[in-house]
Amino acid sequence: IYLMAHSWGTFLGILTVRRQPDLFRAYFSISQIARQLQAEQISYDWVLQQARHHRNHRAVDRLLAQGRPPYASDAWLDYLMWQRELVADYHGGMY
Repeated sequence: IYLMAHSWGTFLGILTVRRQPDLFRAYFSISQIARQLQAEQISYDWVLQQARHHRNHRAVDRLLAQGRPPYASDAWLDYLMWQRELVADYHGGMY
């Protein structure tokens, strides 16, 4: 089996190959996730700065209430998806 993974799939790919490496001939990783917690913290800091710059008080309040990653809350996925929307709104996807 040749396995190719991209972005979030790279995390799953590593876990899969690690579990049964004898099943795989090669693993190809594109845009490998690395230092995920650090990346989430950088994203949080950047989007908070952008929300303040754009005077988006509602977003600032929500970001501050959620706090900086890591998250212990069960609602982390909902928060993360909302935060990604803000990143897109402020054109930060490639930052």
